[in-house]
Amino acid sequence: MLSVAADAAGEELTRRVLFQLPPGYDLLFGRPQDTTTPSTDRTCAD
Repeated sequence: MLSVAADAAGEELTRRVLFQLPPGYDLLFGRPQDTTTPSTDRTCAD
């Protein structure tokens, strides 16, 4: 269900929300992050 909310919110807002949550919550939003390499996608400009 959270993946539907993530789709409605858009990529940028979803990334900003996930940035503030503990690791692992990305799976609940249907946006799994690659944990084998450092990711620059989880940065927040604000």
